[in-house]
Amino acid sequence: MSLPILRQSIKRSTFIRLYSSESSKPSSSPALPTVKDVGTPDINNAFQQAPNRIAPWSQSQKPKNQIFSSLRFIQKDLSKQPQPYSAMELIQKHPIQYISKNIAVCNGNKGPHQGHPRVYINLDNVAAVPCGYCGTRYAKEEFKDLIESKSS
Repeated sequence: MSLPILRQSIKRSTFIRLYSSESSKPSSSPALPTVKDVGTPDINNAFQQAPNRIAPWSQSQKPKNQIFSSLRFIQKDLSKQPQPYSAMELIQKHPIQYISKNIAVCNGNKGPHQGHPRVYINLDNVAAVPCGYCGTRYAKEEFKDLIESKSS
């Protein structure tokens, strides 16, 4: 009767030891260098996030040096991988849309069958509020002077 209980406890302790988040062994894999977003971007550097951005711009985005170290890219020629430009600068150049009401409605500005789902944006703050999908910025018309004086 005690033998099955002993087997279960051995299995459980082995499972805990193998799949525990705390490891007694030091990590043998070398740490990958992190790239800071300083200086001018280099178009020929494959480890930048984009040709016009050095570091990741989103919290959910992994740095390219971590992505390219995965098994998927072991025998790939990195110079032939797509390197699209980041659209952050283009979105910032787009003018703020001033609205007289408290709530702005954004659907991507591309008609009913294109763009993104309709989003209602609250404009009570004294700042331009971007759409979560397309980045178009909206603000209340009465705050126009304050917003433009801050950006200057």
